[in-house]
Amino acid sequence: MRHQNYMWKLEFEKTLFSPIKEDIDIERANSIKDKNIPTKLYKFKAPSDHLLTSLENNTLRAKNVRELNDITDSFLLLKTEEIFRKSFKSFEGSFVNKYNIQEQFTDDEIDSIAQDGINLEKIIQIAEKKKLNGWDRISDPTFKEKLRQLIDNFSDIMASDFNNVILQGINVICFTNEVENELLWTHYANEQRGICIEYDFSLLPKNHPLRMYLYPILYKKSPLDITKYIIDKTNNNPLYPIHAAITKKIIYEYEKEWRVVFPINSIKNDTDILMPPISTIFIGARVSHENRMNLLDFCTQKSITLKEMYVAPREGILKKQNHSKFLTSHNCG
Repeated sequence: MRHQNYMWKLEFEKTLFSPIKEDIDIERANSIKDKNIPTKLYKFKAPSDHLLTSLENNTLRAKNVRELNDITDSFLLLKTEEIFRKSFKSFEGSFVNKYNIQEQFTDDEIDSIAQDGINLEKIIQIAEKKKLNGWDRISDPTFKEKLRQLIDNFSDIMASDFNNVILQGINVICFTNEVENELLWTHYANEQRGICIEYDFSLLPKNHPLRMYLYPILYKKSPLDITKYIIDKTNNNPLYPIHAAITKKIIYEYEKEWRVVFPINSIKNDTDILMPPISTIFIGARVSHENRMNLLDFCTQKSITLKEMYVAPREGILKKQNHSKFLTSHNCG
């Protein structure tokens, strides 16, 4: 099953997020995705004062990707040294003319420097070898180190600013396709004191925004490297912000996440979004008596199935039990 999931996701990624614009096939990618969207998706919620209100309204709040629990979520990897290299080569002629570089470096030396972008060591090495007038200060170890730090700081600021500019416009709603997951109950439902909501996505037409913008999370060893998209702007894939928003580190693979990624800057952070019909609510094994009764009343009024999570006494694993057992075991009928 894991291999099957990996294969269709790989094909989906290749079809929708090819670095080359002409190779993008959105229709085929959507077809691949639609065949694999789970019938039911789940949202874990911790107890809060506004939980019943959100259930009444059947809404979930879209969050900016920078506010998610994983601090590296949707991170855009930008190799600034390659950007510098490309920029240097692109503007080599004007750069050489502006600073009279050609008077001190040969064409071959300029080409050699351009191949490596801002390669401080190579520039200094050539300058020292040629004993160029005025370059002796650069070879001073203290000055050299300060200049190197300046370039490193500039690279960090460039990468950080680029992430902020792109990610500030990406808002998402996260789901999972698994309810009997102990880690999810612990991390997202306040250690079994919250609930898990089951939504029936099969009731949504294919052109519904929640289905159109729904994507599987792609679990990778490292964040998405978007350097190739930035270097070749004339032939790149404009969907790379979405690609980044559905890429997470492989350590989170246990979450089996699906995510609604709204078009960039289309909605504001903390916007409440209407959800598909709630089919079932699962309550955690440690839900308080008061919250348990409130949820029972709500589900009764709305004709929503209510189930409870419990630890199987002879197995020590998390399971769910149906509504009738819940009523019998807690004398609520």
